Amino acid sequence: DWLRDQVERLGVEGRWQAMARNSMRENLYFLQGQITQQVLEAAGRRPPDKALADWSEARADRLTHVHDTISEMRAHGQMDFATLGVALQEIRRLIQV
Repeated sequence: DWLRDQVERLGVEGRWQAMARNSMRENLYFLQGQITQQVLEAAGRRPPDKALADWSEARADRLTHVHDTISEMRAHGQMDFATLGVALQEIRRLIQV
């Protein structure tokens, strides 16, 4: 939620930045959908919480890295296109295992 809020709060100056923010928002929704799909496909007959735990365990190092990166960003405060672009790239790496 925090990352999505930060994308929404990005100030834009002109058409191109507005389009970039929209693209960033769509990428975030896409990535969230991909993660959800991966968890559900792997679930089989297992309970959803077990499927999510297994998915997370298989990506523990990457999840820790994403968590640390976002924590650092939160501590920094002011977000911009470049910073949020890095966050999206880190999340994208989660679905590439």
